[in-house]
Order: sequence, then structure tokens, then C-alpha cells
Amino acid sequence: MKTTPVVLHSAPWIIPISQKPIRDGAVAIFEGKIIDVGPAKDLRIRFPGHKEVPHPEAVLMPALVNAHCHLELSPLKWRLTPSGSFSAWINALIKARENISPEEWIPAIEKAIDELVSGGAIIIGDVGNTGLVPSMMHEAQNNWPVRGIHFLEIIQPEEATGEQNPQFNIDFHKEAESIFAVNCPMPVTLSAHAVHTVEEKTLMEIKHRNNLSGLPFTLHVAESPEEMEYLQNGSGPMIDLLKSRGRDLKRLRIPGKGPISYLHELGLLDKNSLLVHCVHVTDGDLDVIQATGANVCLCPRSNTFLGVGTPPASKMFEKGINCALGTDSLASNDKLDLFAEMTALSRLAPNCPPSQIIRTATLGGAMALGLESQFGSIESGKNSPILALSGSNIPSSPQEVEESIIWGGSKEAFEIEVLW
Repeated sequence: MKTTPVVLHSAPWIIPISQKPIRDGAVAIFEGKIIDVGPAKDLRIRFPGHKEVPHPEAVLMPALVNAHCHLELSPLKWRLTPSGSFSAWINALIKARENISPEEWIPAIEKAIDELVSGGAIIIGDVGNTGLVPSMMHEAQNNWPVRGIHFLEIIQPEEATGEQNPQFNIDFHKEAESIFAVNCPMPVTLSAHAVHTVEEKTLMEIKHRNNLSGLPFTLHVAESPEEMEYLQNGSGPMIDLLKSRGRDLKRLRIPGKGPISYLHELGLLDKNSLLVHCVHVTDGDLDVIQATGANVCLCPRSNTFLGVGTPPASKMFEKGINCALGTDSLASNDKLDLFAEMTALSRLAPNCPPSQIIRTATLGGAMALGLESQFGSIESGKNSPILALSGSNIPSSPQEVEESIIWGGSKEAFEIEVLW
């Protein structure tokens, strides 16, 4: 009986994430799973009869994790520009979305997925309202090119007129969640848009359901000054935006405090919580996030595009908060490129070691999505895809290896091969 050999992928450098870079290393893979990583000379002895696949000019690292994106908004690329007002941009997004023709959606989403994969982001936390992406996943089955979680996002309260839009209705999302719970290459679960657009009881219900299923509770948090003004004072442009959409503001509580304090008060923060953006957070907020073990997903280039400010990334790292990295959507970013996001994040936290920046785009993201047992690092037992990055020069030291990753500026700085 013919046996399947262990495959050794060898390269001048391996970045496992879970340990320091390995010079002249190799990754041992058997039947799709990583079974060892270490110096190539040791693994060649350990696995007699192996098949070696050399990558003589490459750095090997785990596939990237884009912990927050909106594939569904991909048709909006280049259709929106920053207006100086977050609520004005949201209003423009809603109107632009309504003008997308039906035949534009799927090709734009497929193109966005190709962009993610070509940039090494094979694991994603994708957010949508309509169920279109889960339908595409369901149809593609094993041919679906990415892994991760799809979040069916709920926005409330329903229009004051009583005319409910099923795309943002919790009952619609529960039904869609049950339909796509089986035979889908990625789990599908519920998520909330934000504290200022979802009722308190619904926030708590989503958190409870996701805790039972072992999936993250995620939402946008402290993204803009206008959000903060609304939550703390019940005033500002966000009021006008919600009224213009016919929303029943009586069904939303004005907490009189920031979103972190409010979520903590409701008992919704723990290690299964993923807080996206966290631009306008105080030192006290960061203490709460640290104490509860909640995760933060940073989207630096989206924040810059919208002009909403910059998150205190350095302080988050100093406090040991688990940080992930995301691109957000093509409605607030010109590309879905985590190498560009790593470069942007390194500028926000210039004193942070390169290894920490890389971690946000790999193991940090996997942990934030609750997928660290499978993805995010090159370790025995994981089935994470591996990236082979080839550049102009082979780095000569561990520090140069990591710096070459975060200072590349974009995926175009490398030739990227995905090794499954």
C-alpha cells in the first residue's frame, strides 16, 4: 500500500509567529496538517522518506487574517470620498448602495476575494447584511477560496413607519443563520452593527447566542467623534442621520457614557468579544478591555480615509490587549491589503517591535475570531495555509526578516504563493 509522504517546505527563513524566526528552516506537512516546524536539517532526519519542496528565495509565514472586512460593499469601490463628516459619509454610502445594479454585486465580491487571496489574506472576518456572501459560499462549497467567519449584521431599530427592511431585521438574520449553519465552508453567525444602531436587548441576545455557539460577538465601537457625541450626550449629526432614515429613536437608549463603559455595564465584554476600530477610547476604556480580555480589531487605513482619528495602538500593545488587523470595506479603503495595513499600523506605533505588528495580521486575528486552534501561526496540529513571500533580497537577520514584512508597504512588494 502506497503511503503519503511527509512534505517538507524549506526556505531561508520561517516566521512561525509562535516563536522567533528560524534560519534555514522547514515546515513539515502531512495530509494537509502541519506536524512540525524547525531547522531544515533536523526535519530532514526526523522524517525519512519525505518529499522536500524548496523555496530558496522565500520567507515562509502563516496566511494572513483580515479580521474585519465587508465583501458585500465591494461594488462601492471608488464611489465614495471622505466628506469630513462620518454621518454624511454613512448617508452617502446608503444612497450609493441603493444605486448598485443587481448584476454588479457578485462580480465585485469575487474580485475582492481574488484581491484578498492574492495578498495572502486567506482567513477573514466578513460582515454583511443581505446573506449574499453566505449564498455564494453555499454554492461554491469546497471551492470557496477563503476561510474564517461570516457575520450577518443587524442594524436597528426598524423604521418608525413600521416598514421593516428584512436585510436588517433580526428575524431575517436568524432564519438566514439557520439556513447556512450547515454545508457552508465558513461558519455564519449574527453580529451587531454598533451600540448606537442596535437595541440593548438585541445586543444581549446576539451575545448570548454567539456564546452558546462559541463564535465571537463583534461590532463597530468608538469609530467616530459623532458616535461618541451621540452616546454620551444624545446630540450631534448622528441624531439627524438616524432621523433621516426614519429610525425610531425612542427604542434606542442614550447611555450617557462611551460604548466601552456601556458594553461593560451590560456584561458583553469577554475574550469572545471583538471590538472593531476603538479609535476614541480612554485609558480607562483600555483598562476595561484589558481586564475583560476583549479583543480589538484595528483598521488604520480606513480610519485615515474617513478622517475619524487614530486609535491609541501603542497603549493597547503596552497593556497586552490582543489586537487584530482589518481593512474594513472598499467603501472606506482603496484596497484590501494587509501588508499596507501593517505598514500603516507600524507608523501609528513606531516603538512597537515588528513581530508584534505581524502578529496582529496573523495570530492576533485568529485569536480575535476564535480560530487560533487552526490558523494564525505555523505550529504542529494546525492546518493554516502558508505563504511563501519572495522579494528582491533574502534578509540576513531575524529583525530584517520582520522589518521586510511590515515595511513592504503593499502586497506588490512581494511575489506571494499560497501553500495549502
